[in-house]
Amino acid sequence: GTIRLSLEEKNLGIFTSFLSQYIGRFGDEGLDLNGPVYNNRKVPDLDSEFVPGYTIVNIGCTKEFTNLWSVAVLCTIGVNNLLNAMNLRSLPNLLGRQFSFSIQYKV
Repeated sequence: GTIRLSLEEKNLGIFTSFLSQYIGRFGDEGLDLNGPVYNNRKVPDLDSEFVPGYTIVNIGCTKEFTNLWSVAVLCTIGVNNLLNAMNLRSLPNLLGRQFSFSIQYKV
């Protein structure tokens, strides 16, 4: 399941976002040791052959600063994978908690 919330306050120049995503457990062929095979694929049939479910939470906030000449600077901070969900064996692309910061200048 996925929940996405965002809030924009134009008078203050603030934009915030929140994303939460739950990924349920799933089978991993690399963990399958007893080897029942169906259509050349291993079939997970034991609890030890499943990767447990996990939740990803991402949050971010952007603040826009403007001056008298309509020049704007946007500062953004964010955190991906706030709960630090990791499973390096089955999910090597899930690197853990990541922080970000950016500054954007627009004329």
